[in-house]
Amino acid sequence: MLTNRQDDIVSGEIRFRASIHASELMSLIGKMKENDKKEGYLNLYVRPGEKGENFVGFQYELAEGETEKKFLYKLTDRLKRQYGNDCMGWSISSPTWVLDAARPLNRGDRRRIQNIHKHLVDQKVSKDDLSGLEFLMKVFCIEIVAPTALGG
Repeated sequence: MLTNRQDDIVSGEIRFRASIHASELMSLIGKMKENDKKEGYLNLYVRPGEKGENFVGFQYELAEGETEKKFLYKLTDRLKRQYGNDCMGWSISSPTWVLDAARPLNRGDRRRIQNIHKHLVDQKVSKDDLSGLEFLMKVFCIEIVAPTALGG
């Protein structure tokens, strides 16, 4: 039996022609996140397709009283107006079964992790002991900054 069913989370991918480059879609994601103060995007990403097309994937948490139908109309109408036939289609649905509900790291989290790393380096912790933290930093794309760059 599946658990963690989230009826208020809509998930999907939107397909764009190859002529819409990933960098342009990253800009689109940036704009979507800017509007996130009132919109509930939980996760946004760009990925390539097999035939050169690009996809924008997302998870969106519906606001109280917002319907999936209203969200879909708002999103697809905006994309069709902006990209026309270069927005080739989408696969969007709800509910979503969330297996790992860990939130993404924000800038403050990243800075704290960098500071922990700096502190451990300052304490001359062995390279073997640092390797696990540095591995996680690489996994989460957290820059390993030289101690002097962090003010130490």
